Amino acid sequence: MYKAIIFDFFGVVGQSTYQLVVSDIALSDDQHAQLSDLHKAMDNGFVTDAEFLHMYAQILEMDYALFIQKYYESELRFQNSAQILQLVSDLKKTHTVGLLSNVGADGYAKFIEPIANNFDVVVTSFQVGLAKPERAIFEYMADQLRVDASECIMIDDSETNCEGARAAGMEASRYDNYLQLMQKISQFIGRATNHIGHLYLL
Repeated sequence: MYKAIIFDFFGVVGQSTYQLVVSDIALSDDQHAQLSDLHKAMDNGFVTDAEFLHMYAQILEMDYALFIQKYYESELRFQNSAQILQLVSDLKKTHTVGLLSNVGADGYAKFIEPIANNFDVVVTSFQVGLAKPERAIFEYMADQLRVDASECIMIDDSETNCEGARAAGMEASRYDNYLQLMQKISQFIGRATNHIGHLYLL
């Protein structure tokens, strides 16, 4: 029986940097590799928030001011958040709900802290010194939620992170879109959805 549902922030609750800035740009294989390495460095605390942003713009060969404008565009960053946060509210009636994110201090303050009170537990990589897809951060999250890892469902837009969650003993589902998420959660916890997307018991 599942007792807790855990959401990723970037790419699920809020749009990821890639979705905001890169999705409409044709990148070379080398640029993809550099961005992947940069994200890993950021997740593990090897670069600061400021360094991350400057290096991201450099890899994309994009004007820094334009990059920053897109990065901090809150209307786009949170364009899907209302639906997800309503789902979180519905789930909290019967489950513990957490947020688990690879993020630095600056990103946390600007994007996650304003919505953190919607969740029972929030765990971030910069605060605990661990990062997805490391097994340890999922085990830490389960401890904070006061449940066994096998009682958790992880929702993440990265299949690699989902694999890390499964290695820790969790169920996991890669997020594609809101409708797919509703269907998956309904399958996992035995609920259906009404016509406006709210959950109700079967």
